[in-house]
Amino acid sequence: MLCIAGAAGVQAAPPPLDLTLREGAVTRSLSVQNWRTDRRGVPSFDYHYRQSGPDCTYQRDGRAVAGFEDLGDKVELEVFNPQGDDGRETAPIAVFYDADGSVVFSMPVPGKGRPAWVSFDDAAMKKKLPKKCGHAGRGEAVMFRK
Repeated sequence: MLCIAGAAGVQAAPPPLDLTLREGAVTRSLSVQNWRTDRRGVPSFDYHYRQSGPDCTYQRDGRAVAGFEDLGDKVELEVFNPQGDDGRETAPIAVFYDADGSVVFSMPVPGKGRPAWVSFDDAAMKKKLPKKCGHAGRGEAVMFRK
């Protein structure tokens, strides 16, 4: 769950989220914790990503902040409503960025019955790891599902 104060009212911080994905000999894990919402209502969290496997070891830690537009007396959070295969609007998605913008997370805004997933897209990882490591060479985000 996200605490998107500007979009859904102030909510309690979500519990830590630990996700693991195994593809062949490669194991990827993502930990999301220490959620905070600043005085303007912009949520953020600490993250730790780890990937291990033959010649596929990589780690990244940081703090991700929700994308937002500063409108002076308030902020507007980046929340998107993508279209599904049927052309209909799907559940809203929030986007988070680390400090240098090279890591991008997207995940559903909290709501009843919405799937629990997080996508992790790291430009540096794609440059450092060989294509045999999976997502790193294909230009896709790593998709974690709970």
